[in-house]
Amino acid sequence: MADKSWKKFERRVCRAHGIERAGPTGMADGDAHALFSIECKLEKAVPSYLGAVMAQAISHSPVEKVPIVVVKKPGLEMRDAFVIVRFQDWIDLHGVANG
Repeated sequence: MADKSWKKFERRVCRAHGIERAGPTGMADGDAHALFSIECKLEKAVPSYLGAVMAQAISHSPVEKVPIVVVKKPGLEMRDAFVIVRFQDWIDLHGVANG
């Protein structure tokens, strides 16, 4: 039986972080990392504005800096805002360091 796409995605994300996918444990998809609890979602639909705001961050970012997007809903605390970064930038910064 062929592997499900979402399982392949979880496996790729976890391996990029130097760990193995946890599988159906009731825990995060990647819970063996020393710093991060990794939850993966392979979605058919991602809000289109995310691509647009990331493109803006990239176009405004000097080459030597990592573009990020911070998104917060009005009325929420700053601690509940989301930080969005491209996967390769994330891996370059934090990837396989699984101390």
